[in-house]
Amino acid sequence: MDQKTTHGIMLAKIKAHRETRRVIAECLKEHDVSLSEWLLLGSLYSCKKLTMGEIARYLDIKLPLVSRYVKELSERGLVSAIKDNKDKRTKYVTITESGLDLVTTTEPEVKRALKVWLKDIPREHIDIYINTTLLLGK
Repeated sequence: MDQKTTHGIMLAKIKAHRETRRVIAECLKEHDVSLSEWLLLGSLYSCKKLTMGEIARYLDIKLPLVSRYVKELSERGLVSAIKDNKDKRTKYVTITESGLDLVTTTEPEVKRALKVWLKDIPREHIDIYINTTLLLGK
């Protein structure tokens, strides 16, 4: 593959990623939650309890940003942060019932929004894209 083709593929991938994020963020606006906050809530939904450092690694963001998101979500009653009894430097974050409700409400809405966005793309093409992305992410 020549450099021009590789460059075109990378640009297309970036545009697709950006557009996917835009569609999801637009869907989340009515719930007053950002995409990053939603991803954090989804991480807690899946893992139940994570340290601030684990969240930073999981979402590939810096710890101060995790702290800000956790503070904002905590103030809204969507997560709870608890210091470890043995190591006061460690803070565990869990999702609250309100956070669980938000995730279970928004997941189907996001799926519907993505389905509408992808309606003109054949299902087999979407499956190939998803499977390739999963392989590349290993």
